[in-house]
Amino acid sequence: MPANNLFLNTRKKSILVALGLILCAHTSICESFANPSNPTKIITQATPNLELDKIETDYLNSRNYERCTQAIKILDKILARNQQDGHAHFIKGLAYHRRAYSLLSRYKSAFRTKPEWTAALKSYNQAWLCGFRTDALYYHRGETKLNLGMAEGALQDLNQSITLDATKDWVWAARGATYLDLGNKRAAHRDMLKAIELNPLRSTNYEKLAVLEEAMGAYPSARRAVDRAITIQPNVVDYRVHRAALALKANDQKTAETDIAASLAIDPTNAEALRLRGQLNIKQEHAEQAIDDLVAADQIYRSVVKPIEQEKTITADTAKKLFAKAAEQYKRLTAKDNAQYNYELGLLEWGLGDWSTSSARFKTLLSNSCSVGATELHSAALYSLAQDSLGQNKNSTSIISRYKQFAIGKSLAARIVLFLAGEQALEQFDKSLKSDQERTIANFYLGAKLARQDNYKSAKERLSWVRDKGDRNLEQYLLSILELDRLENSANKKQNR
Repeated sequence: MPANNLFLNTRKKSILVALGLILCAHTSICESFANPSNPTKIITQATPNLELDKIETDYLNSRNYERCTQAIKILDKILARNQQDGHAHFIKGLAYHRRAYSLLSRYKSAFRTKPEWTAALKSYNQAWLCGFRTDALYYHRGETKLNLGMAEGALQDLNQSITLDATKDWVWAARGATYLDLGNKRAAHRDMLKAIELNPLRSTNYEKLAVLEEAMGAYPSARRAVDRAITIQPNVVDYRVHRAALALKANDQKTAETDIAASLAIDPTNAEALRLRGQLNIKQEHAEQAIDDLVAADQIYRSVVKPIEQEKTITADTAKKLFAKAAEQYKRLTAKDNAQYNYELGLLEWGLGDWSTSSARFKTLLSNSCSVGATELHSAALYSLAQDSLGQNKNSTSIISRYKQFAIGKSLAARIVLFLAGEQALEQFDKSLKSDQERTIANFYLGAKLARQDNYKSAKERLSWVRDKGDRNLEQYLLSILELDRLENSANKKQNR
């Protein structure tokens, strides 16, 4: 079955391990494959299987996460009876595949797909080892590899799928997306056109063609392709958002405004639509509305990392992507002369390790502020730590000493500044923390300061607490993930000297 999601352009390359090698721990499967007295039967065309076909129809075709999870449990029981059932392994892979589709269809869960693709690939490889090598197996495994950043391996599988059956438009479209990922735009364009020739009524083929033609700089052609996708399926938000982006590039503000409004009517929390509306408001010189939209988009981007049962941690790579996206949004704003703007962008630059730029940002904020509140105290703390990172320890001490006089009262920001200034003992500071929110924020600052004092063990303990137990809705959660990554990289460099 065709994929309705846009492929994730991870651009991450990897060297393929020989097919099936990673599964050698599954001895019953590998021995069957290797044993000449029990040769594996190669299946290139699946025969009807009432039990498995019913699972696919009743559970998988809905692309509902919970239904697919139920299917996996049923398939595990089937495989317990016969580990060499290649068809069952394939359907199990398809269940994980469809769970990934389900997550991709919901913006806020898009970052959770990697475990699903990984599990799908494992099942597809097991199916292949058991001799199940249909065009559908090669297509789904190829698409899975593409989503895992294994474009070279994806191309091999998709080539094989087309060799077995060249009539399925979605396979040509998938191979076109793979060629685009590999930088071969001419081959990608050829395959996308072939997909449309085979099925001129599939909207995703036109959307993928639009993505390709935009990458080629052919904006009028991209616009025509996405127009066609919307004609076929007018209520798909991704298509509307894409056309709005193309319209803004062409200064077609009327179309952009219409498509953004239509997108937000369907999904009021669509971050990309809000970002585009912010850009449109900038063009129309509506600065306040632009700030509201861009800040809302930023908050929704960050909501991707809200607590997720299946995830123990957010990776540093994910945190970097989120911070980079948010920083890009802020830099497009025209109203840049306020404390909140400088604080938010300074914090993002700090998280990305741009100590000089974030220092300049916080310096501007503090110089222009007429009063000192929580924003200014947090800015002083981050500014001081950034100076430590630059080796400017005297500047760091001077900044925090200057602002400790304003750290009056029992606010957390005041207590943090007093601790960084050496005015409060660690034990006393720890006892003053009354909630996980306070502990998350405080342990980030403590860990960051300890790391800059070369106390790596204590720093890691503090930052690891935030990673494992902290409030994921706070900026300091992501900052701690990034600090831990820097801490570990620094430790590795010292070991390699």
